[in-house]
Amino acid sequence: MVHNNRKKWEFYIVARVSMQYTKCIASENMTQRTDGEKKKTRVLREMNISVLQQGGIDYTAGLKRFSGDRELYETILAAFLYDACLDKVRSAYERGDYQAMVAGVHEMKGASGNVDMNRLYKAACDLLDKLRGSGSTVGSEVGQCYEAFSSAYLAAQEAIRQALKE
Repeated sequence: MVHNNRKKWEFYIVARVSMQYTKCIASENMTQRTDGEKKKTRVLREMNISVLQQGGIDYTAGLKRFSGDRELYETILAAFLYDACLDKVRSAYERGDYQAMVAGVHEMKGASGNVDMNRLYKAACDLLDKLRGSGSTVGSEVGQCYEAFSSAYLAAQEAIRQALKE
C-alpha cells in the first residue's frame, strides 16, 4: 500500500513541478525504481514544524496522510516552492478571465488539501465559492477572496522556505 501511495505522489510531483526540478527530485529521492534497482536517498534535515504551522501547514496531519513517509512529504512541500499556480491565477485575475481563475484555484485547492496546507485550502475554497457564485464576473467580493488566497499562498511558501533553512 505504501509503495502504491509513493508512486501516486511521485506522479503528482511530475505533474506539478517544472521538469528540471522534477528530474532532481526523482534522481535524489526515489528509494526504489520500477526496475527494482535501489537508489541512494538524500537525507532531509528536520523541518521546523512550528514555522510550518504559522504558515497554515499541519505537518503532523500531512505526514500521517503520507503514511509517515517524511522524506516524500517534505519533498512534496519543498516542490511547492517552485509552483507557478499563483502566477497563473494572478494573470487570470488581472485579465478578468473567470474560467482560468476557476481552473487555477481549483488546482491549488486539490494540491493544498492533499498536503494539509489548511489555510491555503480554506482560502482556495472560499475563492472558488465566490467565483462560482459570481456568474462569470470578477467583482469586489472575488477581489477580497483573491487577496486572502494570494496571502495564504505566499505565507505557505515562505513557511516552507523558512522551515528548510533552519
